[in-house]
Amino acid sequence: MTWNSRERCWRSCRDDLAASGGSAGRWDEVDLHGLLSDSVEAWRGTADAQGVSIGYSWAGPPALVWADRPRLAQATGNLIANAIEHGGGAVEVCAQARATTIRIEFIDDGPGLPAPIAELARRGRRRRGPHGHGLVVAHDVVVGYGGRLAATPSDHGARIVLELPTVVTHRAAAPFAS
Repeated sequence: MTWNSRERCWRSCRDDLAASGGSAGRWDEVDLHGLLSDSVEAWRGTADAQGVSIGYSWAGPPALVWADRPRLAQATGNLIANAIEHGGGAVEVCAQARATTIRIEFIDDGPGLPAPIAELARRGRRRRGPHGHGLVVAHDVVVGYGGRLAATPSDHGARIVLELPTVVTHRAAAPFAS
């Protein structure tokens, strides 16, 4: 078994545990710029080893989201890993903060997705092999935080969009919270 195969097996087991509710985590205000920067840097070595360039950009003001940081990092890491593995020569992670939402695009040069994300997530839940679980976890984490994960049209490659409400949105929705 190669290192890559062991890593995939370990990640698959961890993702299965998390998807089954194995860890609820602790929700807190998470600095998304810091989390994304850390995620991209964590995957840079893997990208370099596979001959893939990886870039990151942030536009807009600082943004906080209400989440469990390790789980959200796992979701963004899964999306970055998928883009590196399936996406060809270049991966871009582009974030744009708005007043009440944050939009993150994971863009790659690969063949694109064979089906909508919701369908791929459904298929991944039924799958027993090493592939497809990362997208399921990313989808479930994002939806669990009141966000959305979808593919958007692209001239080439995949363009996965993750949108989350900012802390401001959560505070406005809960007027009795202190």
